Amino acid sequence: MTQKLSLFRIHIDYKLAISLIAVFIIHFFARYFYIDAVSLWYDESFSVFHAQGTFSHIKATCKWDINPPGYLMILHGWIELFGTSETALRSLSLVSVSLAASLLFYICIRYVNTETAVYSSLFLLVSKSLFYYSLEARGYGLIFLMVVICLWLFFELIKKPKPSTALLLGLFYGLMIYTHYLSAFFVIVQILFLVIYNPQYFKKILYTIGGGVAVLFHWRKRIFDIFTKKTSSSNKTWIPEPQADDIPQAFYTFFNNEIVFWSLVLISVVSIIFVLYKSQMLKNNIQQLVFFSCIGFGIIVIFYFVSQITPMWVTRYFLFSLIGMSLFFAYSTSLVPVPVYLKAIVILTITAYSFFSTTYRYKSRMNYKEAVTFMQDSLITSKQPYIIVQTTDVTPLFAYYYNREWFNDISHFKKHGKNIHVFTMNTSKNIEKNTIESAQELFLVQTYHQFGDPKKTVQLYLDSVFQHKNVYKQFATVKISHYSH
Repeated sequence: MTQKLSLFRIHIDYKLAISLIAVFIIHFFARYFYIDAVSLWYDESFSVFHAQGTFSHIKATCKWDINPPGYLMILHGWIELFGTSETALRSLSLVSVSLAASLLFYICIRYVNTETAVYSSLFLLVSKSLFYYSLEARGYGLIFLMVVICLWLFFELIKKPKPSTALLLGLFYGLMIYTHYLSAFFVIVQILFLVIYNPQYFKKILYTIGGGVAVLFHWRKRIFDIFTKKTSSSNKTWIPEPQADDIPQAFYTFFNNEIVFWSLVLISVVSIIFVLYKSQMLKNNIQQLVFFSCIGFGIIVIFYFVSQITPMWVTRYFLFSLIGMSLFFAYSTSLVPVPVYLKAIVILTITAYSFFSTTYRYKSRMNYKEAVTFMQDSLITSKQPYIIVQTTDVTPLFAYYYNREWFNDISHFKKHGKNIHVFTMNTSKNIEKNTIESAQELFLVQTYHQFGDPKKTVQLYLDSVFQHKNVYKQFATVKISHYSH
């Protein structure tokens, strides 16, 4: 059902438009009610804290951080519009993933088939990994959207090879890499596929790779440092090197469990056998299946070999590979030569099992929300208590829940903290003893302090100065020690 609007002279398929809006709404509200269920954790507070700064500050931060500044710059604008509440901060990822689901549905309708659109959307809807990262104030949801946009432009380039489409695709390649370096794997796979299967488009491929190559050249030294384990502070990394069994484990994680994954693999094997048997279907269908498997499973396999050089998180850094895997399983299912209603029943059964066998309520990694609330409501007895936060990395996270005005004062953060008697340190070397020892009430708030202070110098010093001490450990990775004279 289409209608021509005389003012803009465009055709709108209202049935498709309603479907796309419905997909967005379903994906958005299926996750929205969990958006502030748990506390922010360190990675999120890092993003939010530095995104509040100027673009110059963001660029300076990314010189010592491992990530490019694209996400922080976009988050900066988002904060200007919506503020720094948990809902506002995480909604950027939620909106990005919901838009990606809707756009992917459109891609399937336009370039593949309706069954693939419906099945892939269901796979994304019940994926716990995507659920988690769509509710995190980090860049993975935004990368997910950018990958889908590049996929759309890629299909458009194949269908109607125009220099303008190639240039636009190249631009989004650049933006994508500017947001997450490892999305370059997606660029490489797409271009190689285009060169192998459509060599006649080589001139237009040059337009396409322009944007991506420009960004890669601009960040060449930083990317080289990351892939050779060189950082500003150490040549070592705390991320463990992946093992061979991490690859299938990543597949199981993306689809919630092993049973769901292998059920979908079985359907795909049946489909491939049928396609090979029907030679008249062979070329186009195999081409699609190869492409989807490359941008899904292929990226994970490439990751494994690259991660032997520098360790990386599989599910986090390569969340976007879920797009290719979902498309592969959905498309192969659509090719199985049985009535559609039977396939729909099978897929609904699998996704229902996936949904009901998974717990979507996840635990907070660092429960500063409840820890700070408990401290303020139940422990603090003086008007101006002294607080030591150990380590320095988590101080912005503590500030977010303790005093939002302090958290927002990025230009004078350390000074502002001292003005309200909050000190941050890793060891006892920088303790201001004259100030601390005069406190009638003091709190030591610790998270992963054993890494920065393995000898417990801060804790031992405070134990020697104060007479009374109570310890509270019921908050995820957050330990509160209450001292008084």
